[in-house]
Amino acid sequence: MTDWREDAARAVDTELNQAWHAGEWSLLGVPVPRPEPGQYTVDLRGRRLGPDNLGTIRLAGRDGPHGGPSFPVEEVHAADGVLRLRVTGPVPAGCDRVWAATRSPRELLSRLAGRLRNLGEAPLADRLAAGELDPVPDLGAQPPAGLLDGQAEAYRACHAPGLRLVWTPPGTGSTHVLVSTIESLVKQGKRVLFVSGVDSSLDAVAGRLARRVVRIGAAGRVGPPPPLPAEQAREIEAERAALDEDLAELDRAGERLAELDTALVGYDHTAFLDAGRRIDNADRLDSLEADLAQADQRHTDAATELAAAQEGLRSARAAWAEAAEARTHLERARDITEKLRELDQNLRERTVSNSGSDRLSRAERKALRTGTVRHDRLRAEIEACREAALPCTEDDLGRLDAELAAAERALDLAARTETSVRTAADLLRRRLEQTRAAGIATEQDRRFHAACLRHGLPERHQERETLRARVEDTAARDRLTDRLRWLAERAAELRAGAEAEAVREAPVVATTPARAYADECLSGLRFDVVLAEHAAAARLAEMLFLVSRADHTAVLFGDFLQPGPVVRPANIRAVPEVRRWSTTEVFGHCGITAAEEAMTHPGCVTLTRLFRFGSTLRTLTNDLHYRVLRDAGMSIPDTELVLVDTSMLPDLTAVRRGGAGTGWWSAGLLLARALAERHPGELGVVTASSAQAAVSLAAVRELDPPVPVATAHACRDINAQVIVFDLVGGGPRARRFGSAISRADRRLYLPADLRAVRAAPEGTPLAALHALLLDGRITVRGADSLLDLADADDLAARLTGAEESLWLSLPWIGGEDVDLLPLLAGTARRGVDVHAVLPSADRVRAGELADCGVTVHTGEPRQKVAVVDRRTVLFGTTHDPSGCEVLITCPAARLAKRLLADLHGAPEASRSPAAPHRADLVVR
Repeated sequence: MTDWREDAARAVDTELNQAWHAGEWSLLGVPVPRPEPGQYTVDLRGRRLGPDNLGTIRLAGRDGPHGGPSFPVEEVHAADGVLRLRVTGPVPAGCDRVWAATRSPRELLSRLAGRLRNLGEAPLADRLAAGELDPVPDLGAQPPAGLLDGQAEAYRACHAPGLRLVWTPPGTGSTHVLVSTIESLVKQGKRVLFVSGVDSSLDAVAGRLARRVVRIGAAGRVGPPPPLPAEQAREIEAERAALDEDLAELDRAGERLAELDTALVGYDHTAFLDAGRRIDNADRLDSLEADLAQADQRHTDAATELAAAQEGLRSARAAWAEAAEARTHLERARDITEKLRELDQNLRERTVSNSGSDRLSRAERKALRTGTVRHDRLRAEIEACREAALPCTEDDLGRLDAELAAAERALDLAARTETSVRTAADLLRRRLEQTRAAGIATEQDRRFHAACLRHGLPERHQERETLRARVEDTAARDRLTDRLRWLAERAAELRAGAEAEAVREAPVVATTPARAYADECLSGLRFDVVLAEHAAAARLAEMLFLVSRADHTAVLFGDFLQPGPVVRPANIRAVPEVRRWSTTEVFGHCGITAAEEAMTHPGCVTLTRLFRFGSTLRTLTNDLHYRVLRDAGMSIPDTELVLVDTSMLPDLTAVRRGGAGTGWWSAGLLLARALAERHPGELGVVTASSAQAAVSLAAVRELDPPVPVATAHACRDINAQVIVFDLVGGGPRARRFGSAISRADRRLYLPADLRAVRAAPEGTPLAALHALLLDGRITVRGADSLLDLADADDLAARLTGAEESLWLSLPWIGGEDVDLLPLLAGTARRGVDVHAVLPSADRVRAGELADCGVTVHTGEPRQKVAVVDRRTVLFGTTHDPSGCEVLITCPAARLAKRLLADLHGAPEASRSPAAPHRADLVVR
């Protein structure tokens, strides 16, 4: 590795250690729909993020692509600080912000340092590091018709092996040379890398090549990935559409839930159920009372039957008891009858046993006689017992026993029946008491219940509970969003693969310097020819890396008289490595710092024919420092130069917050707004300071179409028919002045104090303007002719229209012409939040205002400014030479917000204790 690689890498390291670093994803803003389906814009004007800092771009929610569903952006196009996005298919609900995978300056510079340290063999880069250029050949490739002088020479330089420079002042046709050259090289089978730090140049070259090089392949524009192959796109889109529909259904459920919540405000479902229960109780009470009456009747009948059964049993028992003596006699008769039966049986047995003998023994005869006697006696006793039992007979006793048993059974049945019906009645009685205790519906209950049913409130409540369960099922939503996020990641991977494949196969790759060393798909590629535009605006270290990508030819186009590389912070520019490899541009490194040196250097081609400017602007640019620009020999409409004299509005040219070059002044922002409205879609605004650019952007931010705004150092990407270059306060140095005026095409407005132009020292840009002014080649218009001036008497009417808040500065409040105290007091009494900014020494005026209900802030207001309702700014100024006070209205909410921050800079405020206070409207 040679020393220059490490030195250049250390220079980049020094810068990256001071550079800002961003997170993985950055919020770009809220997408604004365009009339075309699927088209959106997001405004990056005034942001530190540019196209080089943006990787994958997605639509997502407030938590970013990793915090919920995200939606890929199919196409991205940057123009004038506004990103134009195209998406395919319905965007999921909640994806209402634009996010970008961010590559911060620190990351980009880190990539560059790493690439430089690992360059390897790079002969052309070695020559550039040594400041050695190859001579431009006198003969070589035959240029096509239409290329003049230096253009033809530049064409030959791009076809010959070696390293060369091409000095391209603005408007000298470098784009035409590059397109013709690349087309020719591709036809010869060469692979070309075209690099430009200006997106509009990339688009112009790539667009022309895409139209002219169709036979051999399109130009590959590194940046937003190309569309997916059709089959993969259909598969991903089908699944994404299904997931979107599922999420949309959940969102619709959430919306329906919100509707139901609104519709059911004041509805108490518990009260509805309680009223329903009381109505049921009332309906049930009637039935229970009827059932109880029947049960009581059954119990009465059962009790009567029980009493009858008891009486029957008593009667049966009494009858049974009366037959007790007869029962005793009959029982004795039964016992004797049993004995008689036994005796008869014994006698029969004896008779049978002696039937075979002719003669009985004495004992036998005695026994027979004794048995006969006993038989007769027993018969007699039986008859006597029966006679004693009369009139009761055995049948009577059987009947009495049966009647007693029947009575006992009847009593048992009656008792069980009575117990059963009594228990049933008691149960009904308890239920009746419980029902009464639970509450019985009133007429109000019935009306309330009927109204709820009539309006379907219970059904809505049930629907709400069902929807709530679905909506609060976060696991289901998480599964859908995770899958949707995975699909976005998959689509991004496929697109990155398609981009890498397209870059590997494309005969022409067009990209920015930063993307050339930051994008992995480009880092290892080599090319036959490397062509770089705007090379003088880039770090030498960047050009060294780009030249190292070339195998045969490297040609760097640029303008060393335009602003050079931007290296921040300023305190590192004195570091030797930084001064040599970062702040030095490629022309200066090769010893070319003036037009004469470029014209005479053998390795540098100079383009001097102007194809865009008319004679007036060409004269101005030559007078600044170009000297060599000539007419291209074709009819070019002259660019109209209009000097807008601000001298008649002296109060509007007072510098705020800093000196010339660092502060801002009201005249510039008011003219930017007025001219933007006069030239919609045609105007670009260039300012001398970043502070002026910020306030001018605030003044035009809300206009549509968007108005590009940039400083003179960073205006290369502005392409507009009409340019307003703010010179109020003196204007920038020659290089930035030349950069700014070169952006104009049809008309150039130059707001400046005419007296300052006439008194400008020799050799300054304003002196060059004065020379043209003396020749009558510049139109002079008063700023008052472009601004809508109103009489100062209108101030009271416009302040009276305040509805929410009102801020004023001292010069108006302290004026002697109009006493605003009564107006401010009346405005405060209407509930408007009124504020005033006064010097701390003006205690008398502060007390008067506080007594009127005005919040007083201490500060040093130097201009008449009022902010009404945070949306409209009023400027007051003296109109010279009449000395009249005039009023200028600027309806710009962003500007109002910025001015309120300035007006509210003082920490102290006083207010009357009785004055109303609305803290929600005070910006702290």
